[in-house]
Amino acid sequence: MDASRTLLHAIFDFDGNPNAPRAYPLGSNILVNNRMVAIATALMARTDGTFGPFNVDAVVRSRDVDGQSPFPLLDFDNALGLAVVNRGLAFNGALWDRVRSASAVNLALLSGQGAQLQRRGGDWSEVGDPGLGAVASATRAAGGVGVRHVCTSITATLAAGATAAGPLKVYLRDGLTGVGPVIFAAALSAPVQGVGVLTLSDLSIVGSANTAMTLEFVAAGPAGSQENVTLQGYSAT
Repeated sequence: MDASRTLLHAIFDFDGNPNAPRAYPLGSNILVNNRMVAIATALMARTDGTFGPFNVDAVVRSRDVDGQSPFPLLDFDNALGLAVVNRGLAFNGALWDRVRSASAVNLALLSGQGAQLQRRGGDWSEVGDPGLGAVASATRAAGGVGVRHVCTSITATLAAGATAAGPLKVYLRDGLTGVGPVIFAAALSAPVQGVGVLTLSDLSIVGSANTAMTLEFVAAGPAGSQENVTLQGYSAT
């Protein structure tokens, strides 16, 4: 075993410490900023994503916060293989962490750990626009196995005619009209010839897997009144 491999085995940590250094032998190739670099000088991974000099003949790095390695392990008996990052990384202010996707599983955790600041895709929209004196309801049908709906915007209006309207409750349900659990509630009223308005945006209300999502008034207003609802969101698997 040459000196670099001896050093490698000496500093490689096998006790499961998630923050312990990890090293590659001198002479290995590693992908840095989309360029394959031969390790001729010792380098150390910095927290800003760059590499700088270090006083060992190896490339040193650390695991992410949940103990997962962003690099595949090298075959130390057949070194000189290419080491590349095989998981996306984001720096959380103290450690490197794996990037999480907006999957149904991750959304159900209600945690922002590993989330990157970026714009999601376009939202779907469901509209309830009944006639006068009728109940407004808008439903997004269940998306299938493993699919969760995420509500991002709620709009509800109640317009009164010759008779004042309300207060009337507005529910967001994790399910179909009248039967799903209520996950958001509000109330609207309107004076004679007036309008009550509820508009909320930049929400992130997560529904259950393979379940419809409904925005609805729970009852109709008086004759001549008008209810409207609009439910917007996206779906994740």
